[in-house]
Amino acid sequence: MIIYRLENRESCKGVYYSSASSLLIERWMEKQGKPLENIRHPSPRQDVKLWAGLSKVRTEDYVFGFESMVQLKAWFHDSGLLKALGRAGLVIRAYTVTNYFLGTSQAVFAKRDHVRGNRLETIEIC
Repeated sequence: MIIYRLENRESCKGVYYSSASSLLIERWMEKQGKPLENIRHPSPRQDVKLWAGLSKVRTEDYVFGFESMVQLKAWFHDSGLLKALGRAGLVIRAYTVTNYFLGTSQAVFAKRDHVRGNRLETIEIC
């Protein structure tokens, strides 16, 4: 399975754990308003399909991503935000993974698959 992940180019930390990007996301979410974001960005527990699998494992052993570029772009639906995240040092990486759970709006995969050897490509955000 191929999973797409928005992460810091250098540290490989996810979008919500990279200091520069988390501030951009926080400001953007404030502008959007909570009700809209709860619908577009459900927590893992709110995504029933995802939680059905994830609830049976140690969530700390997994990182988040997306089943497709379409799913990623639906989550980060504002092209201005994506461009700002690209300028902040984030890239989209495609990983080939074997241990994963797919949700309605996001996916997770095992941290052990989150390694350089499993990277298929790095996509610059322009």
